[in-house]
Amino acid sequence: MEDKIDVLIVDDEPAQREQLETRLQNLFPQLNITGKCSSAEEATLAVARTSPRLVFLDVEMPGMNGFEFLDSLSKIHFDVIFTTSHAGYATRAFRVAAVDFLLKPYPESELQEAVNKFLHKQLSERQPNIEVLLSNLRDKSESKLALPTSNGYIFVKLNDVVRLESHNTYTTFFMKDKNQIVVSRTMKECEEMLSDSGFIRVHQSHMINLSQVKKFVRGEGGTIEMDDGSHVEVSRRKKDEFLEALRRL
Repeated sequence: MEDKIDVLIVDDEPAQREQLETRLQNLFPQLNITGKCSSAEEATLAVARTSPRLVFLDVEMPGMNGFEFLDSLSKIHFDVIFTTSHAGYATRAFRVAAVDFLLKPYPESELQEAVNKFLHKQLSERQPNIEVLLSNLRDKSESKLALPTSNGYIFVKLNDVVRLESHNTYTTFFMKDKNQIVVSRTMKECEEMLSDSGFIRVHQSHMINLSQVKKFVRGEGGTIEMDDGSHVEVSRRKKDEFLEALRRL
């Protein structure tokens, strides 16, 4: 008989906890709900007591929110699926390498997709634990980013990203080693995630790592030459913002 996978549900709304438990029991008999918590404080005790492998975590809760709860733990040995009514947390969930982000009220199909991602992840020993990423995010000298791809996550150092280029709902990350990583994220999402980490958007379709700028050639908007030899056009309306960012370096 296959071992059950222990799961913890953390949500301050009783109806949401009960509904999620019922859905999970009906859809995934291999999951074992070990606890349902109404606050981060309760969840801290439950995690220590039951050692779950997956936590469904609400973001907005009285007292400590979901992100603060994760940051308060010295060790994290579980994966996270965020559940929230606030779409604005999606990029932050992406950055801390959550398995998925469910926006309430989410349909059953999205719940199934999220859990299947987790189950697929369990089969791959190559996927780093979320604890590793959170630790790296706290250590600014080794700050890393989790890039979701069709096969899982690729973890990269921010300093190894030269530039980003968007194509509709997809964005390509151009790396120092000439690799290109395509993620299903818009440039706007990437901008929100990286704007406080030394990156700046210089065009509707382009964002650069300021530390990788080699030369700026003046023009109507201008052109940036990056350390990897690539050239990026600067839009007229972004030119002053870019030059000011250079002066602040």
